[in-house]
Amino acid sequence: MGFIKRNASLIIFAVTLSVAVIFVIFSTIMIQTNDTSLLYTASCSANDGWSLVLPNGEKEPLEIVSRENSGMEDSPLIITRELDKYIGYDYFVCIQTKNEFVRAYVAGKLVYDYKYNTNGIGFELGSIWNLIELPVDSGGHDLVLEIIPMSGSHGTAPYPIYLGSRATIITELFTQKLPYIIICSVVLLFSLTLIIISIYKFLKCGQNAKAFLYLGLFAFVATVWVVADSLMLQFIVPNKAFSFMLFNCSFYLMPIPFALYMATVFKKEHAYFEILAVLTSVYFFIRLFLYTNGQVNFEYALFIIHLIMSIIIISVLALCIKNRKDKEHRYLFIAIISLAVVSAVSIIIFYAKDVLTVNRANYSIYFCPAILIFLLIISIGMLVRTYKLQKLANKAVFYEQCAYTDSLTGLLNRSSFEKELSILDSKIKNLSSVCMLVFDLNNLKKTNDSYGHGVGDELIINTFNCISDSFGSFGSVFRTGGDEVVVIITDVENDTVTSCIKDFEQRVIKYNEERLIPIDVAFGYSYFDNVSSLNMKATDFLRIADAEMYVDKQKRKRIKHKELY
Repeated sequence: MGFIKRNASLIIFAVTLSVAVIFVIFSTIMIQTNDTSLLYTASCSANDGWSLVLPNGEKEPLEIVSRENSGMEDSPLIITRELDKYIGYDYFVCIQTKNEFVRAYVAGKLVYDYKYNTNGIGFELGSIWNLIELPVDSGGHDLVLEIIPMSGSHGTAPYPIYLGSRATIITELFTQKLPYIIICSVVLLFSLTLIIISIYKFLKCGQNAKAFLYLGLFAFVATVWVVADSLMLQFIVPNKAFSFMLFNCSFYLMPIPFALYMATVFKKEHAYFEILAVLTSVYFFIRLFLYTNGQVNFEYALFIIHLIMSIIIISVLALCIKNRKDKEHRYLFIAIISLAVVSAVSIIIFYAKDVLTVNRANYSIYFCPAILIFLLIISIGMLVRTYKLQKLANKAVFYEQCAYTDSLTGLLNRSSFEKELSILDSKIKNLSSVCMLVFDLNNLKKTNDSYGHGVGDELIINTFNCISDSFGSFGSVFRTGGDEVVVIITDVENDTVTSCIKDFEQRVIKYNEERLIPIDVAFGYSYFDNVSSLNMKATDFLRIADAEMYVDKQKRKRIKHKELY
């Protein structure tokens, strides 16, 4: 329950995204379109030379092929033109329509009929590229296109029309979208990188990487929306329902990861942004239900989702202004301004597309460069912040090392030793054996007095290096005083300790053979196995080892005294 509560917003978005994916796949399978499949990849524009066929059969030349120009706003629009005498094989006419049936006739014969069987799912499929193959013997005959509106939400802008070979037409269309295809590809790679980073940070490092995940998902969903809205997917996936459903689902889902990302940025206001994300999910389910039941199309009351997007962006702008002195939000402020400006322009173009006479599939392409700029600025901010945090972390590590490490020898210091004694007391019942060794350098004072502290420091370093080299692989080595070292070893056999002692003694012998000032160190140790059954503390082991060291120290003094006298 704790995990679900902590990740409720993420789970809701995951469920919403899953439903959207299932809906796109299911509707693509169920909705059948009986037009020509667009399996290749664009021609010469053919927007002139057309005539309007009036209800009485007369023809009226058209300068621009559009419903507004022809006066046929809500009636079937019939246009015609004479084809060239020699058209040959692989000759097509391509026209973009919106929520309209299309029939094509050559010499009075029906050669193309676009409509779809919804099987009870929805009733409109938005903008469509109709790629119509013309018969080989069409040269010199009249081509008639009958465009029948399905509802009041059909297009009013001029119809883009192309004539030529399949490859020429599709190449032309893709060339027009090439800059946006490149930008979308970059944003897509960017988004996948962020998602992979978030998964890696969570699985390998155990870190909370929701910010990377939500930012990556927002970029991914936005890119899918732009690509689907460009209509280019219709030249790859035969069923036009796929790109239409993908476009609408991604559009309605887009504010959710964006709001959840802002919840990770503004932690005090996280509940506010999470509520907006949940409300957007609820609204998506409502629109999905209304569409599948044939009650309203996806464009109905579209201002609500635009309003939600505007509320999120305005809220972020307000918070950035409120926290303008916070350097952490500086990059976000710049990024959100760029995104807000482009979003506002895109929304204005959408609502004024008929007045501006622009193609409805053009307004969203301004959004993808904005997403790329937004991601770049946010990423720069993240990198700068990560760099600063790394510097602070390095400082923290440095200060911690200073607090627990001896600056001269690099060994753990007295503070670290006392901390280790407390840890040892807490886990002593779970240990099989405990060994402590205490070392004391005998001739340090004499060396300092005779040769100076520099030579004395070198003697300390060399002596402690010998101890560390012999025992460091099996336990922890601490410098507890000016000339004293303590080694703590747990869960080893007594034979291992004995071997380490012998190794240390051999190192000292070898060192003394090569140096003028010898190492003279006294040591003692305590070793106990089955410590779980003993009523002893860490200080008890230390006291016994220290007493053994003192005995060894006195013994060495007596030997030296005999050698002198």
